[in-house]
Amino acid sequence: PRHHAAPTMGSTGSVHPCCENVPTRDTRCPKVTCDFDALHHNTVGSLGVDIPDVSEAVAQLADTLAIQWGDGENGEEDTGYGANDDGTQDHVLTFLDELDPEQRDQLEDDYHSVDMAQLQHAFRKGKQSLEIENDFHRYRPPKELSWEFKTDPKIHGACNVTIAADVRRGKFVTWSAMALSEMTAERVGVVLLCGGFDRVLGNGVFKGMINVGLPSGKSILQLYCERMQRLCHTLQRRTEMLAVGRSSRAISIPLYIMTNQWNHEEIKEFFEENKFFGLLPTQVTFFTQANMPCVDPKGMILLQDRGYMAMYPSGNGGLFHALVENGILSDMKTRDLRGMVVHNCDNL
Repeated sequence: PRHHAAPTMGSTGSVHPCCENVPTRDTRCPKVTCDFDALHHNTVGSLGVDIPDVSEAVAQLADTLAIQWGDGENGEEDTGYGANDDGTQDHVLTFLDELDPEQRDQLEDDYHSVDMAQLQHAFRKGKQSLEIENDFHRYRPPKELSWEFKTDPKIHGACNVTIAADVRRGKFVTWSAMALSEMTAERVGVVLLCGGFDRVLGNGVFKGMINVGLPSGKSILQLYCERMQRLCHTLQRRTEMLAVGRSSRAISIPLYIMTNQWNHEEIKEFFEENKFFGLLPTQVTFFTQANMPCVDPKGMILLQDRGYMAMYPSGNGGLFHALVENGILSDMKTRDLRGMVVHNCDNL
């Protein structure tokens, strides 16, 4: 059977993204061998939040993370964690005299590029926030928001969770309509987090590029791109129906892909070889997150080899700095984006 066709448009309506001749109003794929069934995927609509000034919010957050890394809670300098008595990590240079000139210069450049105050502060805060009792980690659960009343709930610090199934039907429909309107106006973008360093799943290949066992053999990155293509197609149809005529231009939702220094070129070439999986090249932007040194339980920087510090991508939390440092925030502002949908690459 033919079912994994690219999204197309028929005379009576649009076609399901993975199975032919299935109207888009059907939320489930009737063929048990298709990707959508394999992933237990149901298209129930999109929720979005209108952020008045996302650029200002992210910039303020980045500044908060970047400023006064070397200060304690009361303005005192951090001591006692992740550094020698003099506040340095000079043990990294122990084997400097044994290296050739090129290796020596590279190690010195890497060493001096590390903000030791930031590293020390991050390690100290990490140690303080980790509460261990009886060998079990204790975490405070996220705050669940209730939308049962007319007055919107108070947003708390840290994580806030809204369970869509518990939201009143009227409000859910309102949110969905707002999300569709914002996406149609191209004021919402997508950020895909591909900066992880998991090489076990793909045997040395980035996990987003491998065959994960779906009937179609498609990669995770291809699935994301086809879903975005499908979303743009749906928004285009919605615009045409509301305008009682054909829209003058195609709707394009920008996709930002955060990589690390090891997989950046690999992922970029993967998109180019596959013609961006139907997306426009100008629709996709790649940017790299920073690395952080790996440390031992005492906060001392580890060496990968005599001439190399052990480095690792800064994690999803490094997104905010990466947005600013790579000029992505400026690009979002130029595009007049007001909201972003952030996904992990392996969150199918």
